Amino acid sequence: NINSVLAEIVEIQIRSNNLLAKKNIKLEIKKTIPYEEYFIKTDKNRFIQILGNLINNAIKFTDKGTVEVGCYQKNYNGKAYVEFYVKDPGCGIPKDKFDVIFNRFSQAGKDDFKQGNGLGLSICKGLITLLNGKIWVESEEGKGTIFYFILPY
Repeated sequence: NINSVLAEIVEIQIRSNNLLAKKNIKLEIKKTIPYEEYFIKTDKNRFIQILGNLINNAIKFTDKGTVEVGCYQKNYNGKAYVEFYVKDPGCGIPKDKFDVIFNRFSQAGKDDFKQGNGLGLSICKGLITLLNGKIWVESEEGKGTIFYFILPY
């Protein structure tokens, strides 16, 4: 059930030390699917790992504002998918780093190294690929980032 798992993930993140340490950040779910019970068939643990990782990154690169998590039902090439997103008002990612950030041991900025080993996004990409999905990013430096991923519905 997507709605209950999203609520569970957000509750875990709100109680985590990362978010508690940054009191200027809110974490919100935008429910865009009108059904209370909306199911996909996927690996729940990997799904939680993917979203948790994307939310952690959003919080890590945001000093203040709202990190937003949500999903939509979409059709791509005649097939139904659920498109998930994590949006932050953080520092943004330079366009020339869009491909590199999904590689192992990579981070977007040389001068603003953040805690971590640069494996999170490559793990997310690998897991999403195994779940027959796709991940991509939209970002503008100084304005924030949105990570999207789709999974089959």
